[in-house]
Amino acid sequence: MAVALSASGNVVEIKALPTGADATPVVRAAVAQLRDGDSLVFEKGEYHFYPDMAESVEQGISNNRYGVPRKVVLNLKDRQGVTIDGGGSTFVCHGDVMPFLNRRCLELAFRAFTVTADIPAAIGFQVTKKDERGFELAFDTNAAPVKVAPDGLVFCTTWGERTNPIAAIISLDTHRIVYLAHPVSSAEARAGLAVGHILARPTQIDARHLRFDDVPSDDPRRVRCDFAIGERLCFNLTDRSRVMFLAEDCDKVTVEDVTVRRFVGMGVVAQRSKNLTLRRYRVAPNAGELVTTGADAMMFTNCGGEILVEDCEVSRSLDDVFNNHGNYAEVASCAGNRLALRIGHPEQRGFLPFRVGDDVEFIAPRSRAALARAKVTAAYLATGDAFELEVEPAVRVAAKTLVENVTLVPNVTIRRCRFSDYPNLRVSQRGRLVVEDNVMRRGCTALMVNDLADYWYESGRVSDLVFRNNVVDDCNFYSCPIQVGVSGWATGDPNAPKVHGRIRLEGNEFRNLTGERMRISGVWGFWYNTRHESRYSTGDQPD
Repeated sequence: MAVALSASGNVVEIKALPTGADATPVVRAAVAQLRDGDSLVFEKGEYHFYPDMAESVEQGISNNRYGVPRKVVLNLKDRQGVTIDGGGSTFVCHGDVMPFLNRRCLELAFRAFTVTADIPAAIGFQVTKKDERGFELAFDTNAAPVKVAPDGLVFCTTWGERTNPIAAIISLDTHRIVYLAHPVSSAEARAGLAVGHILARPTQIDARHLRFDDVPSDDPRRVRCDFAIGERLCFNLTDRSRVMFLAEDCDKVTVEDVTVRRFVGMGVVAQRSKNLTLRRYRVAPNAGELVTTGADAMMFTNCGGEILVEDCEVSRSLDDVFNNHGNYAEVASCAGNRLALRIGHPEQRGFLPFRVGDDVEFIAPRSRAALARAKVTAAYLATGDAFELEVEPAVRVAAKTLVENVTLVPNVTIRRCRFSDYPNLRVSQRGRLVVEDNVMRRGCTALMVNDLADYWYESGRVSDLVFRNNVVDDCNFYSCPIQVGVSGWATGDPNAPKVHGRIRLEGNEFRNLTGERMRISGVWGFWYNTRHESRYSTGDQPD
């Protein structure tokens, strides 16, 4: 079918394209026609997005790689009242495409489409043999090719071959993560990993089978392969360079009736934005596929206003189904009104979590005591990993003091959602948080609250959280489904600083509980009751 673009009144329409044709230039041409208040409407069909004709954009995205040009298809800047209506279409992303980028926009609506990728977000395999020297594994028959190189494993994807000296093994049965490190990987890189690592030398047996022989090491974080033979495992293909949808410095954004089947990266991401609604957002795999998103299905960083997540479904994501947080920065030097700051985690590079007029709080890293407050009068990125701030009034704080934006803090409501086969649901920050009437099955946790002042440097402390009328079913991997604490202190440690305010658990139903229900620490006020719980037995399956 021939390409047809038509503009009629406030509607720009994209007609269906020939099978497999690159829709990227057509979409970019249509976006160029949009004015405030317009709608972009797709005739129902399958549209393929390729990177060659996409717009190359330098964009810092928190918790993602910095310095990687984003290959953007639909790029909205400084627009108001625009609607993107997919008409039930499917958008297929090839290579390193980023389909949606929205900056400094007001009142946007995205609805009625499905996003998928040309390849799955993960490579599936199983351990087939273990002995005293190491282990062997076999890749799924439909997996992307993996080869052995002198400096690591080579993953062969549609955007090229990528060599990884360190790769994450993720269990699809328990969501446990262990890193697999090649002997050529640096000790510094291995020391910076969030969890333990297997140090082993790979050998190619044939196209589908690899052998790994353990390499001696006195590193206390080194572990042996203790995955069970036959356990479903995968390598995560994402290098955190891609997101499906980003809103930055936007207000009043709605995403509804949008489905993600698989995507090599994050799903819906927002930063420095406010008043965001996700309704009937569905992240679910196609039949027979292992995973959906290679990272968080939803992530909100330094956002404000109201965040509503309602009637959504997420299953088989390789990272959090939902995560809202701020970013802690560290003081490098302080000279009265002027401060030099540095980022906490390398994947925060390029993102500035402060705006002129925001209030910031200075926090002692160990005790989490609030030391001072000030208002930002100037803020800019000095380099990818360093900020310059000017504040009023002047402050006097030591190096390594934490700095948190306490203006960009949202109220969050997560209601009537279904989450299954996922690592965690994370909520934080000081706004009003309500998690109600959801079903959570086979997650590492049903609820995780943690003020992370190390590794990820994700703030914050919770002021008012209600977790009520949820069904929590078999969320046992971290030994209990409800975890509230403070990083740097063991969960449940009574000596942890009481940074969190009021947390209430009301009317929740716990099923297939194999251990304790919750571990709570670092909280000023905590209260709960429960409707029902049942101990795990093989005959007690949820309906």
